Amino acid sequence: MIETESRFWIRKDDRSPVVDPDVIAAAPGRASPYVSKTSTVPQIVEWVRARTGLTMTKSSLYNLREGKNVTPRTAILTALGEFWRIDPRLLDPTVPASSFPYPDTEASQLDPLEQRTYDLMREVGLTSVRPREVANTFQGSTDADKLQLLGILEAMAQHRKTEHHDKP
Repeated sequence: MIETESRFWIRKDDRSPVVDPDVIAAAPGRASPYVSKTSTVPQIVEWVRARTGLTMTKSSLYNLREGKNVTPRTAILTALGEFWRIDPRLLDPTVPASSFPYPDTEASQLDPLEQRTYDLMREVGLTSVRPREVANTFQGSTDADKLQLLGILEAMAQHRKTEHHDKP
């Protein structure tokens, strides 16, 4: 993220920051009054310090980038998330990927049987399955084949519901 997502825009004349992507896109090419820069580690560290008031060193950011620091402070992760405009949990190695929903655009491209299968897979605990994997798996399958798998998943989901319901 440091090398690829740390770009920012400033005005050529007064070096003031520009954050509106529509403004930047409206003046493309060499005639643009804006210039793109990439933030350096010292600039990012200074931004985090100013934002959080916490002590952060350049080496701590390099260690985070290289995976050496696996437990950074939450406030620093939050500030870095704000810097990159992402959910700060994405930077926390203790948060499992399954806690993030997959983009709805993939799921919306499934036919009704594939969508129901995908929903049931997630319900029975197969949270790492992506919608496109369901679509790829069903490619060339008949509706009868899809219904067989759907029946198995529905039985598993029903069993889980009754199992959880029976427990005190």
